[in-house]
Amino acid sequence: QIGISLTNISKQFGNVDALKSITIDIPKGTIVGLIGSNGAGKTTLIRLISGVMKPTNGTGSIFGWDLIRKRDAVKEITGLLPEETALYEKLSVMEYIEFIGALYSLSEDKIHDNYQEYANFLDVTPFQDRLIETLSKGQKQKVALIASMIHEPSVLLLDEPMANLDVVAQRRVKDIIMSYKHQNRIILIATHLMENVKELCDYIAIIEQGEIRYYGHIDKIMGSYSSLEEAYLEMVLHEGKA
Repeated sequence: QIGISLTNISKQFGNVDALKSITIDIPKGTIVGLIGSNGAGKTTLIRLISGVMKPTNGTGSIFGWDLIRKRDAVKEITGLLPEETALYEKLSVMEYIEFIGALYSLSEDKIHDNYQEYANFLDVTPFQDRLIETLSKGQKQKVALIASMIHEPSVLLLDEPMANLDVVAQRRVKDIIMSYKHQNRIILIATHLMENVKELCDYIAIIEQGEIRYYGHIDKIMGSYSSLEEAYLEMVLHEGKA
């Protein structure tokens, strides 16, 4: 069953084509790795799917909601972890989580329950009463991840989710991601870390210069290559066919 369907989606910023005729169908219950060069369009595509950004052309639906006409509904069912976390520095961790939960009209009990599900596992509880401005980059990343999941979104959009995390935290975030998809959800991970794509993802989408160069099951792109990195480089540098 398809959860995300995009057809001929494009996005222009002035004279710049950030996305060009993106067409992709993503099944529910899957994790998709979105990889590409710097400036390839990964972040633009993620922001567009989240409903934060409106496409210039094309059509799409996110779990049955029209991407253009029902953007508010799309925002309700998506969770976005941006590459650059923009948290309210003058709030404590708990104040920030409660604020985000309230934006999604969650009850206080629901906010607390959903927060606790991840806070102990990610070791956030010891600093939950501290102001966000006093936290390390890794601690802020954990808070931002919990905030993106607090409303139990059907679509979780993660832009470099492992940034600034130590080895233990990375392992725990991977465990969270793997368990999250089993609720018939979709997780889209934009990353440069090929080993995480190989470990976590069912499908891979390669985007270059605003275009999807390849989309399919991760085993298929591997083919006869010894590594995912080798397959990616062959395709991007030599326009090979997986």
